[in-house]
Amino acid sequence: MSEAIKEKHELRYGEGMYTIENGYDISYFIKGEYEITDPIVNTVTRPVEYTKNKDRGLEISLPNQYEITSIMNSICDDVKNGNWFTRPDIDGQEQFTKLEAHIRKAITKYTPDMSSKIGLVGELFLLHSFLESQYLEVEEIIQSWSGHSTKSRDFIFGDTCIEIKTTTGNQSTHMINNLNQVDPRDDDGGVTRLFLGSIGIEFNLGGFSIVDLTNKIINKIEDEELRKKFLNNLKSYGVNTIGYDHERMNDWEQFNQKFSIIFSRFYDMGDENIKLIRFSDVVDMIQLNEKTVSYQITLEENISGSINNPMQLEQFMEFLLSKSG
Repeated sequence: MSEAIKEKHELRYGEGMYTIENGYDISYFIKGEYEITDPIVNTVTRPVEYTKNKDRGLEISLPNQYEITSIMNSICDDVKNGNWFTRPDIDGQEQFTKLEAHIRKAITKYTPDMSSKIGLVGELFLLHSFLESQYLEVEEIIQSWSGHSTKSRDFIFGDTCIEIKTTTGNQSTHMINNLNQVDPRDDDGGVTRLFLGSIGIEFNLGGFSIVDLTNKIINKIEDEELRKKFLNNLKSYGVNTIGYDHERMNDWEQFNQKFSIIFSRFYDMGDENIKLIRFSDVVDMIQLNEKTVSYQITLEENISGSINNPMQLEQFMEFLLSKSG
């Protein structure tokens, strides 16, 4: 079924193709209707009707990412110089097949930032673990996830917050990019109960992928609006990179890489036996911009001098349940 496109800022490549920027995406509007032979290209293509002149055609939406646009720019020049897609019934299919090859190359060339991808695996794993446990309400769990936003905490349950750090190493060694990630003081200066969730993962063909975890999570969400909210949040995940669009990217190899969990530990960051740089340590350093402080930490499997720190996953979820009650 065709869908109308509202008029937006366009860049024209001759009479047969336009590009339209839509936030994180660039849409390529192709005049005419063509057979799509590549299954990957099919996932990012839909039939449309352009409202300005009622032309029927195809809209191909790709991430607005340098690796992709640099590949597409060369074929766009061919489209413009050769006046492609102006005779759909004569040579349009041949031209589209050439364009299709570039689209596939662009999609397979795109590689999401590995750090963001590993971080997302850890957060989705915890989100799914919460849903599987049935300790908390589904809506409360989905609403708690803020790792996709600019907030300094990845999960927020009232005054209990969780910062997730994921590693492919065999120790809880992590980069701290902001003191908010380890200091119970939050962005507004209030004090929270802050836990650092250290998730260890390894590449494993028998494990699960971002696609797998997303499917498992949405299968747990019965409310359609809540499911839509979660999927929209996924699209916003990551810093200086695009997020994950489950509807369009679930066939992409980059999001089907398999991982397994080797450990999950939840450290109470209010524990005085965890010796790290905190806001209180730099408050008198008036020449220092505290938001630029970053360093690496290694947390022991058991914090010396402390009892029950860190908690294991099951124990931590029981703790959250006691807090919510």
